[in-house]
Amino acid sequence: MNIAVIFELLSGKWEYRDSGILDRTHLRFFTLETIKTMFSKAGYDICEVYANRNVKVENMPEWFTKMLKTYNFAPAEQFGVFQYLVKAKVLK
Repeated sequence: MNIAVIFELLSGKWEYRDSGILDRTHLRFFTLETIKTMFSKAGYDICEVYANRNVKVENMPEWFTKMLKTYNFAPAEQFGVFQYLVKAKVLK
């Protein structure tokens, strides 16, 4: 576990680099923020985003949701998501 990666993930970020644990050549993972960035850079407008969850916010420990709010991390709803489905269209 790498604390720098965990801190970025708690902030809703997962950005790849030229080398190291987040090397661009490794398997790809995305947060909601990085999905939106990827589609925008590719020239798409996101119409809808669906989130498949395996953990509900109300089942998360109270200390965890308080920590997210205190440190202005990504919304608690994003931490139960295991898959995002995106509907997008090409920008004109």
